[in-house]
Amino acid sequence: MQERAVRNGVNILTSTEVQQVNVYKKNVTSIITSDGEVYNSDLIIWTAPPSILLKLSNIECSFNYKPVLKTANLFHYSFDKPLLNCNNHYVWNWDRNYRTFRLTFYNNFTRNTTLDNNSKVTAEVLSSPEESLHISSEDILKELRDMEIIGKNHRLTDESEQVIHNTLSSTRQKIKNIV
Repeated sequence: MQERAVRNGVNILTSTEVQQVNVYKKNVTSIITSDGEVYNSDLIIWTAPPSILLKLSNIECSFNYKPVLKTANLFHYSFDKPLLNCNNHYVWNWDRNYRTFRLTFYNNFTRNTTLDNNSKVTAEVLSSPEESLHISSEDILKELRDMEIIGKNHRLTDESEQVIHNTLSSTRQKIKNIV
């Protein structure tokens, strides 16, 4: 993917510290790196937390919420055949009809890499500690079928669940007073 992006004129900076992000009329105009280089652009792809971007842009904002830490239920699954849709390393799911907010398609729960045949997925669910007690593997498997990640003929070969308390805050935070 990186090679294709570079062939199409994308400038990818790695191991480079951004010192400042310049914004004019709510649009990014340039970034300045720690070595003083200025990169003019009307688009940047920002993968760090948004609060860092706001700080580097000198954009003041206030948050009208108090972060509430959640409980993360991680459902690790291995299937007898490759997944139907796993072209990414992970997928964020913003559909409120599903409990699963993120799916990861890489092997993050076993050391045995000889079995990596695109047949593993981890479904992540955020909830309150009380709600986490009522999230079932069956419900999450149904969501994977509804999202067409697995089909009706996929059979589980292995599964495990982790519950991690006091982790990520809500994914639906409201920010106000942004310039």
